[in-house]
Amino acid sequence: WLSYQNLLDGPSYSWNNPGKLYHHYVLGRASTASIIPKPTTAITAANKIFPGILEKMRCYSFRIPTPVVGAADITFQLSSKIRINDLMGAINNFIQMQRWPILHLNSEPLVSVDFTGTDYSAVIDNRWIEIINGDLLNLTLWYDNEWGYSRRVVDVLRHAMNLEPKKIINEEFTLS
Repeated sequence: WLSYQNLLDGPSYSWNNPGKLYHHYVLGRASTASIIPKPTTAITAANKIFPGILEKMRCYSFRIPTPVVGAADITFQLSSKIRINDLMGAINNFIQMQRWPILHLNSEPLVSVDFTGTDYSAVIDNRWIEIINGDLLNLTLWYDNEWGYSRRVVDVLRHAMNLEPKKIINEEFTLS
């Protein structure tokens, strides 16, 4: 959950406009005892980088009682059929070729807390990759919404200053 959410049921006030009630009633519900669905601006922000993505994707989030690390369940309708071996080869190839630590692949039986402090923007959970009928792809991603974002800001600054990517701090995940 986010620090501005209520611990007990009550009105949810905006941080951007102090004193003004937030327009999503559910954010006023008890955050430590609830799974709270809400719209997210992530896809709107992505549309600025990938124009037209708004017509192809929808995005919402669930506020859950954990301080950091989120999971995304993403389903893609592919334009052509793909086999799991080809997909895994493409993912592994991308991971090996990436200059900045964007994606990582995990096969261990980990949960959200195990990804706290990951340098990657997203960790694809190999256990939950699924292809249905060859052209419907479902992925589960883990991400530390605080640390991972901060690392990308540092990467953008390093790139702007023509500096090399910073070494990965947390390469391996372990069972806590």
